[in-house]
Amino acid sequence: MDDADDVCTITFNESFADGTAGVDDEILVYSVVDSLMELEDVKSVQINVDNTNNRLNNIDLSRKFTADYSKLEI
Repeated sequence: MDDADDVCTITFNESFADGTAGVDDEILVYSVVDSLMELEDVKSVQINVDNTNNRLNNIDLSRKFTADYSKLEI
């Protein structure tokens, strides 16, 4: 974690960029982001994916993410 910016950086292997069958890509990303945002002092999340252009289909992963709980089903 980068303490200066309170950014939590997580790196996945390239299989993350393949997505998960039957799961919307935004749900996949925000399930990770929203979970990490629950940690104390985390203000944003940076997702890196090995051996890719840091994209998950149409989602640009090069930006910093903040929580978006609107994706949750209650």
